[in-house]
Amino acid sequence: MALREMPILLDIGLEAGDAASAVQRLAGMLQRAGHVTADYGAAVAAREATFPTGLPTEPPVALPHADPDHVLHSAMAVGVFRAPVTFHEMGSPERTLPVRIVFLLAVKEKEAAAGLLRELVVAFRDHERLARLQEAETVHAARAILDDLLSQQTIT
Repeated sequence: MALREMPILLDIGLEAGDAASAVQRLAGMLQRAGHVTADYGAAVAAREATFPTGLPTEPPVALPHADPDHVLHSAMAVGVFRAPVTFHEMGSPERTLPVRIVFLLAVKEKEAAAGLLRELVVAFRDHERLARLQEAETVHAARAILDDLLSQQTIT
C-alpha cells in the first residue's frame, strides 16, 4: 500500500489545547468514518506519551499512530491547527516542538506501516509545500497542496 492509495481525511483551522486533544480530534474523524475503533485515540495518546512523534521539519509536524489492533481500515487524518500544539520530539523527548500540522496514521497491515512512515518522512522534506499546507485558507486549497505533497513519493 502506498500513501496515494489510502483514504485521507483532512480538516483545517482546528483548535486543540495540547497534543492529546489534537490526537483525539483527528481520531474522532477516523472513527466517525469507520476506519478505527472507539479506543484508537486513547491508544495513540498512550503510545505518544512513550514514543513521541514530533518531527523538527520546517515547519514542525507530528506523526502519531497506534498499533493495527485498533484499526479497521487503513486511513490517515491530517489536521492543520490554527495555533501551534506542543508535541515532544521523536528521538529527543525532552525537547518540544510547536506543531500545526498533524498526520494521524492508521494502518491495518503492520507490514505496510514502515513503508508508509518512510513515504511521509520523505514528503516532510518538502518544506515549501508543508509551509503552504500550514497556511492554506480553505480545505480545497489544503487538499490540492496535500495531494501534490504526497503524489511526489515513489517509495512503496
